[in-house]
This record gives sequence, structure tokens and C-alpha cells, in this order.
Amino acid sequence: VGGASVANGSLQTLDIGSFAGAVRAVQGFSWDSPNPTCQVVEGPAMPTGGQPNISDDVVVVTPPAGWPDTVVVTGKPAPNNDIRIAACWVGGGAPPSPANNAVLANPVFNYVTFDSP
Repeated sequence: VGGASVANGSLQTLDIGSFAGAVRAVQGFSWDSPNPTCQVVEGPAMPTGGQPNISDDVVVVTPPAGWPDTVVVTGKPAPNNDIRIAACWVGGGAPPSPANNAVLANPVFNYVTFDSP
């Protein structure tokens, strides 16, 4: 199948990635601590389709709608097929907290993994 055979907009995440799903950060995020730079949470990979082995995968994570622009999110594999999410406040105004942005209280992050050779 060549690129011309695939209709624009017809591919979905699982067509190009190994696994896709979501991770809920149940404890939420708040940068009110004495060291408000980065916070890390881990959650089980809840894939759409199949049982993942993401130990060597590249992980791309996106935050939910309404996530503050001043908080950068990255993801990587963690032990036991968990996904480790680092949320780093990069400055700009007061540190965000669930009191001034409700999406920080219990966010769900979408992810897709790509198997690396």
C-alpha cells in the first residue's frame, strides 16, 4: 500500500503507533511547594487494543484541554508498563494550582507509543 492509497484523514493513532490510551494522574498537580519546578506522576498504561510492553517505546503525551500553557508535559516508560509523566512549570505568572485551574486536580493525559528498534 502506497501513500497515495491512503485517504487523507483516514489513519488513526493505532495505525501509526504501537499503543494509544490514557493515564489519569489521580493525585493531581500543584506548584505551591517550596520547589515548584517539576512534578512527576506515574500511572498504568490503559491502552486501546492489546497488552502493551512499552519498556523501550518512545512515548508522546498530550495534556487535557484547558492545561496551562506555562506547564510543559513529557512522558516516558516506567517499570511495570506504567507511564511516567513529568509536568514542569516554566514560569510566567503565579504557579498554577487546582484552586485557579480545575484541570490540574485530576487530569487525564492521552498518549501514543512508538516501538523503537
